[in-house]
Amino acid sequence: MRKGLLLTVFALIYAVLMGLFYESSDDILVLVIAAVACLLMILTDRKKLGLVGGLAGIAILTWTALIDRPLDWYMYLIPLAFALLLLIINFVYLSRVLFVVTDQRIITRY
Repeated sequence: MRKGLLLTVFALIYAVLMGLFYESSDDILVLVIAAVACLLMILTDRKKLGLVGGLAGIAILTWTALIDRPLDWYMYLIPLAFALLLLIINFVYLSRVLFVVTDQRIITRY
């Protein structure tokens, strides 16, 4: 659950910054913080949805900076969708698995 929660936090930071505070490419601080949030998404989960969400965020960020105007607000929610998907997958997995710890072994029941 830890990766899913971290990805969700980073994606929320990205979505709030780009959706509420970005107005033009002169907002360098907003762009840098949003890019750092995307890079942290990639570093958090390099194999699955964190990589896809972080790269999508960077692609949207680059496109927004190139056209020099904000996109529609729902475009900035794409990385958040990937983060929430990973969070849901982790929750379903952990709710369907039973771990029993004894003094000799760890038993896993699916």
